[in-house]
Amino acid sequence: MSFMAPRSAKSKNILKASLGFAAVGTLAIGALAFQQAVWRERRQHRLLFVGVIFMVLLTGPAWSADAYRINAGDLLSVQVYGEDDMSLPKVRVGSGGKISMPLLGEIVIVDLGIGEVERKITDMLLDGYLKKPKVTVSVLEYRMFYVTGQVRNPGGYNYIVGLTVRKAIAIAGGLTVRGSESKLNMIQENQDGMEVQVKMEAGMGPGDILNVGESFF
Repeated sequence: MSFMAPRSAKSKNILKASLGFAAVGTLAIGALAFQQAVWRERRQHRLLFVGVIFMVLLTGPAWSADAYRINAGDLLSVQVYGEDDMSLPKVRVGSGGKISMPLLGEIVIVDLGIGEVERKITDMLLDGYLKKPKVTVSVLEYRMFYVTGQVRNPGGYNYIVGLTVRKAIAIAGGLTVRGSESKLNMIQENQDGMEVQVKMEAGMGPGDILNVGESFF
């Protein structure tokens, strides 16, 4: 019969050290794997963010009638309830962003929303003219948008709600033989002349300028 010799103290210390190194190695590998997973997730988020920004630049920001700002060229209707003499069935906003009303004279309304114009006229009427004025402002005709470049009839056209780049090109007579659907650039009103590339289904607003580039193929 054979018996296993008892381990020496030195052997035990070596075994403990080996187990300790193995545990540290395992923890280090786990930490590295965790860090790599975090890096991958951050990279995916960055790529997603860049992709969203790219799509916004291509499609262009949507234009909303609710956020409409009055500017020169708009045709408005200003109704003061019960006061026909003070109402304006049709009034064109002048080059200085002004309209002229009976008694009130010239009123600067450039870059104001519809509700803001109504409140401004109401406050002016309250100042010694009417006790309880009720003012309604409507846009009868939006100011122009513009199409330049490779279209059959370049120029300015009155804006219509729901206008897209595709519709704007159609209104301008369609593309010329050399017109390109992939070379579309737009300068939006009140964007400091910054030109952005857009797609055919991008929305357009009043005052926007669309340029259609030339295809070489």
